[in-house]
Amino acid sequence: MTTAPNALVEEDDGFIVEPMENPRLELVRRLTDLVALPSGQLSPNDREFIADVLIATLEQVPEETRREAAQRLSTLPELPAPLLKILILDDPDIAVPLLNNVASIPEYLLVEACGRSPEHRSAIGFRKDLTSGVFDALAKNTDVPVLKRVLENHSIVLSEETLMRLVQRCQHETDLRDAVLKRPELRHEHGFTVFWWVDSAHRSLILSRFATDRSKLQEALQDMFRETFTTSNPDPVVLSMLKLIDRRHRPRGKNGEMVTMDVVHKTLEVARTQPSEELAHAVGLLAGVSSETASRILRDFSGEPFAILCKSVGLSRNDFYSLFDIAAQTTQPGDLVPEYDAAKSDQIQGVFDSISRDYARTILRYWDWRGKDIMIALEEVTPDSEEGAAAGYLGAV
Repeated sequence: MTTAPNALVEEDDGFIVEPMENPRLELVRRLTDLVALPSGQLSPNDREFIADVLIATLEQVPEETRREAAQRLSTLPELPAPLLKILILDDPDIAVPLLNNVASIPEYLLVEACGRSPEHRSAIGFRKDLTSGVFDALAKNTDVPVLKRVLENHSIVLSEETLMRLVQRCQHETDLRDAVLKRPELRHEHGFTVFWWVDSAHRSLILSRFATDRSKLQEALQDMFRETFTTSNPDPVVLSMLKLIDRRHRPRGKNGEMVTMDVVHKTLEVARTQPSEELAHAVGLLAGVSSETASRILRDFSGEPFAILCKSVGLSRNDFYSLFDIAAQTTQPGDLVPEYDAAKSDQIQGVFDSISRDYARTILRYWDWRGKDIMIALEEVTPDSEEGAAAGYLGAV
């Protein structure tokens, strides 16, 4: 016999009940209440079984019902992983309360949730239990405000791939630069890469943070310098590394001849305003670096790399300062040198004064030595970015 939906029904045990208006909703509510029972009232096995029944039910109910269950369960410190997964991978209004409040969520679930939506990633970014693995997932496609907030958490150790990804993003996403440059994992190769993309204030910060004194290293290898540089057939790897480390540098011409500082000064004076390919090659010879590195330095609009190069080749303070006066008097329309005001000139001259010649040589040789390696690494972490591949390691020249 069938019964009308609103009719009263007499059960065998004598109770009179009214048929439920929404039995699925009622089932979800009751199962949710059971899952939420304190641990002393429910065994782990029972809780897992009830959670499995709840999961199967949630798959058959509307979003509003799932949202209600998520709100109720978000008050719990932890949940069975399968139940947690189905809810935090759901739509943001269902997942976010759980991501905001459930204290214990396995790393693999947070990593998976990072791929769901910007709202998921934003909620995850506020969590206190972030790991390197979760941060790696966030760094791939998370909005800058979320990344900035997460980067302030220095208890997370960034992986090398994530660090390179962030270095690459700094080229175009300027709001990330402060947070990235403060990361403890940043090394010379990262700092001297970001150097080309940042403003003068950040460049000063990089120069200060990564200042090095190679004297101990040079002293320890002193006898190797003598042996390697005087033998007719030196080991190429040892020779390359010792050239990187060597404090000595004498500007030389195209035939390897030593040149005077007057020649150095005049070459730099002309090259600074008209950095042609030929002059970049000449400056590279004087500084002991490739033409590509010399060209980047000469074409840098702000001038700090030029100050570093001048210090490395042994230009005197007065001669360096005079380059600005000469440039101001001789610059022609179309020249690449900006019109420095007094404050900017003082800032660039301050860079020249603040670093030692040996440190300037370190930076210059590092740019020349590691440039191609880091360009390749940056392209590997952004294989689909045409813009990143075109700009490369030091930006478009």
